[in-house]
Amino acid sequence: MSGERHLLLFLTDGIAPPEGWLRLVDGAVSARGRGTVGLDPAEEEATERVVAIVPGCDVAIHSVELPDLAPSQARAAARLLAAEVSADPVDRLHVAVGEEGRAMAVVAAERMDGWLAQAAAGMTFDSAGRLGSIGVPTLVQHGTGDHVVDYRNSQLIADAIPGARIEIFEGLGHLYFWEEPERFVSSVREFLL
Repeated sequence: MSGERHLLLFLTDGIAPPEGWLRLVDGAVSARGRGTVGLDPAEEEATERVVAIVPGCDVAIHSVELPDLAPSQARAAARLLAAEVSADPVDRLHVAVGEEGRAMAVVAAERMDGWLAQAAAGMTFDSAGRLGSIGVPTLVQHGTGDHVVDYRNSQLIADAIPGARIEIFEGLGHLYFWEEPERFVSSVREFLL
C-alpha cells in the first residue's frame, strides 16, 4: 500500500459537520474524531482519498444487469431503470452505477446535495492559517466529552495563537457552557479581570 491515505466521513441527514471521521494510512487508523475533521498540521501536504459514508436508509441499492456499455451509456441506462422503480421524478434523483454495471444506487438529489454540502463543511473550513495573526488576549475552552469537535483541536488552536490560554473542561461536551454555566462564567470572568 505504501502511504495510501483515506479520509472516511460519516455523514448524517443535515448540513452540520460530519457525525464522525476516520483517517486511514495504509489501512490502519491514524486519527479519528467527531464533527469537523481534525487538524493535522504534520500531514498538511499529504493527499488522501475522501470516502463519504451515508445513512443506508436513504439509499436504495438495486441489482441490475446492464450490457457492456460505455460509462456514460451505463449511467443513462441506470437513470431509465431508476425512473421505473422510484416514485420521484428521475430529474430529482442521483443515480450511481457500480463497477461492471451490476449494482445501481439511487438517492434523492436533495439528500445528495445535503451530504455534499455537509462533506464540504467538514472538509473546507480552515482558519489555521489566520490564527497566528490574532493579537488580543485569547481564551480557548473545550470539553473533553465533546462529540462534535475533537477536544484535542483546541490545543492546536491555542498553540497557533500567540499567548493564548487554554482551559479544558474534563468530561463536559460541546455545550460545556450550558452543562456547567457557573464554571464557564467563572473561567471567563477570571480571564477578563
